[in-house]
Amino acid sequence: MVLENKVREGVEVKLLIYNPETEFSKARVSSVPGENKTLADDINQAINNFKSVKEKIIKNHPTLTDKFEIRLYSGNASMSAFMIDNEVRVGLYIKNRTGLTAPEIRVINKGKQADIFSIIEGHFLDVWSESSVLNGSP
Repeated sequence: MVLENKVREGVEVKLLIYNPETEFSKARVSSVPGENKTLADDINQAINNFKSVKEKIIKNHPTLTDKFEIRLYSGNASMSAFMIDNEVRVGLYIKNRTGLTAPEIRVINKGKQADIFSIIEGHFLDVWSESSVLNGSP
């Protein structure tokens, strides 16, 4: 898996997930037609998946425990972002679309887009500093 490979390479993984206990998470209904799920349900499933990945990394590479951290954010969600190395994929929050059905913008940090990349990275670090460590995370 990509995350395990990155951790083995010495990359610090910071996984910031929107808190499923917020009213927004509980109220927003899944965009999948016919499913009676909330965003909180989807987030809890993602948390369980990422906790399993982290447990596998810790089991296979005990010295890398501090290289993978999962935190929860409870503030206003403005976007989703997945950043590896010099690339970030920004997911937009659009009415009636969640997760994989929402459009995303890909930003690569190389020259002319560096300002956008830096702004997104700065936003992430600000939100990270306001987040809490996931309870029960290894």
